[in-house]
Amino acid sequence: MKRYAVAVFSDDIRREDNGKLMYIGMYTDAMMVPRFPFHMIKLCVSVQLYTPAAEPISKAKLEIVFNDQQSFAIDIDIDTADLQPVISSAGEPMHCIRMEFIAQNYLFNEPGYLKVNILADGNLVPCVGLDVKEGTAPPLPTAAE
Repeated sequence: MKRYAVAVFSDDIRREDNGKLMYIGMYTDAMMVPRFPFHMIKLCVSVQLYTPAAEPISKAKLEIVFNDQQSFAIDIDIDTADLQPVISSAGEPMHCIRMEFIAQNYLFNEPGYLKVNILADGNLVPCVGLDVKEGTAPPLPTAAE
């Protein structure tokens, strides 16, 4: 299995006393906004970076990019103590590191694509992004009876 990352975009991230992580106002593939420019008081991004146990990561760079313009970047020195052992669905030993970032007063001036770029030891790791569009969210599906 190769390295990969998963990003969750939300309005807030909270940790309960029992350790559970809660995403408040989580966005899936798109964020619908009523108009541009659109101001978010808080934009949260939670990233889980996975790597095979046999390929530990020592350094990573995380970038938040909107329409190919970098809006945030941080270099991360990864201590092996920060890596959590996990098992992939294929039964392969993996390591995971979780990173959470909160941007205050984030402004979207136009529609576009918000993505997370992760360079792990100099190699780009695939990660999902978020399409930011003008419009209204579709209605929620009704529960099946």
